[in-house]
Amino acid sequence: MLWRWEKLNARASGRGRTFVDLVLCGLYKSLGREKKWQEAAARLKNEPAGNRVLPMDGEIGQAIVALRGQIQALLERRWP
Repeated sequence: MLWRWEKLNARASGRGRTFVDLVLCGLYKSLGREKKWQEAAARLKNEPAGNRVLPMDGEIGQAIVALRGQIQALLERRWP
């Protein structure tokens, strides 16, 4: 899964890039890739204030947990 998000990151821009960085931040943290996590977190922190639509600092972890739960719920949902 990580390689897919890294591939998206190479092509993303603007708010799309911010979202990808948020996901990468969580993946890197959960995989123990500290240097990559710090790089993704730094990109999030350096976003212009007008483009800041995602949580920062301590809220990132909570947002990632919520996102994972939402994704899991969607995957478990039965579609007609």
